[in-house]
Amino acid sequence: MPPPVPPSIDDYRYAIQDHFDATARQRGYDSGATCSSYASSTVPTWAAQAAALIAWRDQVWTYTYAELAKVEAGERAQPSVNAFIGELPAMVWPA
Repeated sequence: MPPPVPPSIDDYRYAIQDHFDATARQRGYDSGATCSSYASSTVPTWAAQAAALIAWRDQVWTYTYAELAKVEAGERAQPSVNAFIGELPAMVWPA
């Protein structure tokens, strides 16, 4: 039996996007894009939630690119997609 094929960049990308959207749905938004679209809302709660999600998104992708570069450079073992999702920074919603 051949060894399992390691996850591709797209496997990580799709899983992270799903995680992003699921996190936005925790607050009743359809997706991360929908939540992010409230960044300039005149409703302070919605604007704060959008700003927090956008900041978190940036942290997640910064971490992702840095860690996957380490994998490509042989500096760390390639994690499973689920393990990698577990490594991502936690989302902290505003009070």
